[in-house]
Amino acid sequence: MRLVVSVGSLIAIILLFANQVLADIDVSIHVQDAATGKEISGTKVLIGTVGRVIAQYSDPSHGMQAEANLTVWLNDVFLETLFSGIISSGTVKIVDYTLSRVGTYKFRWQVGTEIDEAMVSTTVFVIPESPVGTLLGILAPIAALISIAFLRRPKMR
Repeated sequence: MRLVVSVGSLIAIILLFANQVLADIDVSIHVQDAATGKEISGTKVLIGTVGRVIAQYSDPSHGMQAEANLTVWLNDVFLETLFSGIISSGTVKIVDYTLSRVGTYKFRWQVGTEIDEAMVSTTVFVIPESPVGTLLGILAPIAALISIAFLRRPKMR
């Protein structure tokens, strides 16, 4: 009976230690506009924008190497793998990627069992209509009606 308690205590200590170890691993990813350096993760950008994908991995307590994969998805359909390999703690991967289609891009960074994702949506650039054009479109028919009414008025003698 005493042995079971000791084994149970040992298992509890191992589980607590394992949770502490896992909490030290940091896996993060974000996307910037390559031209401006502005953060674009979670935003809408124009088609053709070049995104700078920055993926980081750190394991300060152990400094272990791990298998890593950086993939791109468009509207939840796999597009391509940007990086795959073994990396060391402290690694920062930087990859430029052109957002060439309309939709929602998902950049997925997986190191071991840890996963982080960053999303960027693209849209087609639409030139907004000028308010001057709208005003002229409204005023032109009114001016035409006024001029017709003025020309057709009965002449006074």
